[in-house]
Amino acid sequence: MKPTTRPNHLEILFEDQHLVVIEKPYGMLSTPFPGSRGKSAQELLVDRYRSRGKRTIFAVHRLDRDTSGVMMFALSEKLGKRIMDDWDELVQERTYRCLCLREPGSAPLPDTAEFNDVIVYNKFGIGYIPKETVRGGKEKTFPSTCRIRVLGRGPQSDLVEVELITGRKNQIRIQLAHRGHPISGDPNYGTIRNTKDRLALHACVLGFIHPVTGDSLRFESPEPAVFHSLVSRGKRVSPARGK
Repeated sequence: MKPTTRPNHLEILFEDQHLVVIEKPYGMLSTPFPGSRGKSAQELLVDRYRSRGKRTIFAVHRLDRDTSGVMMFALSEKLGKRIMDDWDELVQERTYRCLCLREPGSAPLPDTAEFNDVIVYNKFGIGYIPKETVRGGKEKTFPSTCRIRVLGRGPQSDLVEVELITGRKNQIRIQLAHRGHPISGDPNYGTIRNTKDRLALHACVLGFIHPVTGDSLRFESPEPAVFHSLVSRGKRVSPARGK
């Protein structure tokens, strides 16, 4: 499942004087960090709007470098901070699709389900769901909820739709791996991994109330077709090293 994206290319799904909604490709950072290589989505948007007199492109949320799909940016810091403050009221839908592997001995995912977990992050930023409730420790806990729907089942993997109710770091990856169904291409979670291919996670829907106009907007980006073909023909996986 090799990526086939054009370098330094962003698909613009919507733009007005307040917001821009894009489709971020696999392998591109949402925002830059010191020492990062290649232009991030934010930097490409800065280049795009510089000639129009826009100097600030504010990221109101982020996708991991290896997660593709729909993202929103604000065209001013003031509006960006307002969106972040009112995120739960403005955002109506965040839906992802992913290809999940199946660990030996794991129960099949139900056709539909709601997962309610507590996530803890270690000092390296890797999240996990503790077997028992964390009490009296220094760890900060993050209640995390998502709803899943299995769209397709294969011999060794499933195509899964995930609606985020909360938006914790790596939440989908953590919650599915905890149940024995890590996302294909994920190097950090689960006891089986296929790291030769891209992370099979795509942000396919973002629906929100426009913070200025009050319009209800919804943007969709279909998951890569290869997600479906890999489910139908099965996907070979191997145990992770040290497991």
